[in-house]
Amino acid sequence: MPIEVFCRKEIKYLTRVELYPEIEKELLKYMVLDEFNHKEPFYPICNLYYDTPTNQLIRNSLDKPKYKEKLRLRCYGVPEADTLVYLEIKKKYRGMVSKRRTRIALSDAYAYIGGAPMPIMPYTNVQIAKELNWFLKVHGPLYPKTVVQYNRRAYFAKNDRNIRVTFDKDILTRRYDTDPSLGIYGDPLLPEGYMIMEVKVPTKVIPLWLVEILSKFELRHKSMSKYGMEYRKFLRESKEDKDVRIDDANF
Repeated sequence: MPIEVFCRKEIKYLTRVELYPEIEKELLKYMVLDEFNHKEPFYPICNLYYDTPTNQLIRNSLDKPKYKEKLRLRCYGVPEADTLVYLEIKKKYRGMVSKRRTRIALSDAYAYIGGAPMPIMPYTNVQIAKELNWFLKVHGPLYPKTVVQYNRRAYFAKNDRNIRVTFDKDILTRRYDTDPSLGIYGDPLLPEGYMIMEVKVPTKVIPLWLVEILSKFELRHKSMSKYGMEYRKFLRESKEDKDVRIDDANF
């Protein structure tokens, strides 16, 4: 059964693509490749983020409060109308990230966010459906704002599957054509030659062997989210809102 509830520390690092093979070589001493990567070196992920007309959810997130939350739709590859995707609430409180999600057909997800009742199917997590109803009641109405697509390679520790490391590359975003079924295309989020490495651990403590790998390659934690980076880029390019602080990406 797919995992629908996560709670973990997520730590991001910006690294160069050319450095990735050496990092992987060290990781494979302690980790194994995720099953999804057995068929293809990098598997595609697509996230569709929802927000208010004034982008209040991402604005709040960029203010770095102790508690923040987002709503997104996640799919793997290019979905069709009847493809099962995930509708997910992502929360962060004092550095710990929780994700609560349920499967739903793509067309049903669109209808639900638009105001239709949540269809209760055999694969529906009823408790999370109730939480989604409450989220929409508190924050709604919400609208599709940004598509974020990328290719991922993932690993988990040999002695603990809850310890994961992922690499995301070819990150594309678009604020037009906000329908994942239209395909994989958009504007590059990162400068050429960069990728995002992410460490995911069940507590705030990173294993010593992983700390040593991060130190060896001089990887430094960078506070960032793909949606947040995209929104800052959008503001820089459009200068739509001069009241929102725009941090330089520092690449």
